[in-house]
Amino acid sequence: MYPDWPESDADLVPLPLCDGPKLKPFDFQGPQKIEFLDYLGEGLHAHVLKVKILGQIYALKLFRFGYDEDWLGNGPYIDPDNLEAMSAFYEYSEPFSCECRAFGRLQEDGHEELAARCYGYVLLDEEHERVVMDQFSHLEINFNGNIQYSGYEDLRSRFVGKGVDRAPPIRGIVKEFGPTEEDLRTREVRRMLKDVIRLQQLGIIYIDVGHRQLVGGKFCDFSTAITVPHYITTPELNPRLGPEWIPALEFETFQFSINDYWQFDEMVREWNDEQEKRKTKKKKISVYAFPGGRGCRIKYNLRNFEFPPTTRYQAT
Repeated sequence: MYPDWPESDADLVPLPLCDGPKLKPFDFQGPQKIEFLDYLGEGLHAHVLKVKILGQIYALKLFRFGYDEDWLGNGPYIDPDNLEAMSAFYEYSEPFSCECRAFGRLQEDGHEELAARCYGYVLLDEEHERVVMDQFSHLEINFNGNIQYSGYEDLRSRFVGKGVDRAPPIRGIVKEFGPTEEDLRTREVRRMLKDVIRLQQLGIIYIDVGHRQLVGGKFCDFSTAITVPHYITTPELNPRLGPEWIPALEFETFQFSINDYWQFDEMVREWNDEQEKRKTKKKKISVYAFPGGRGCRIKYNLRNFEFPPTTRYQAT
């Protein structure tokens, strides 16, 4: 299920393997060589480190081997020990795959400017893994589970590759290193709203919009993103899907899409509230996806509306 240890450069193919956009491996221009400079922090799905590669500074996001319930759409009816079933979900919904697909879409369509720059994926070799664990041993880094329940299960070793009893390599993505927690300004926030719209037009939804995930004013985290084609947005991927399920999937797609705009408005509200609480003199931001940032609260006075006879509701 997970990417296996590469035996040569030929094994480093674009990922994930399912239909749709893919992310290419990072080009080390030779053997893998990474200098680990600092530990930047962790999130639900990954650890982030400041690194130097080929004389350049990057952010390296190293993904955990997460719990199944952290994957989108993987419910209680899927046997977690069923390799075939889990692999199908992995390709579309596991956080590393989600991020590969989103960045892959931006690169393939020539719209990398809509997010913090991504330079490719990495399968950390054993030597570099030992360096990470030794250099940051005081942090007790664990790659099993998530930030809330770390290390309870050996998820990494659940599915080994090529018939060898060897846990798969740690997966990472090399990204632009830049300032975080920057001030929000009206001009940038207005541009960010346009970026959300353009990302959705490119088939990337459920972006997890938030101030915490901005680097240089651009989105950098797509570990929950849904990128078409996807089994939720593209029913054709499942030929056994009954017609009664199509409306449910369409509704889910709508919910995930509109959630990006709800989160955008929540980000603006939280920023304004924080500045007011701290009594700063920063100008209040009034850019919202919905009028006043209050969502779809349009009122219809249907009692006084005369419906045409062909559409009037009739009780049966």
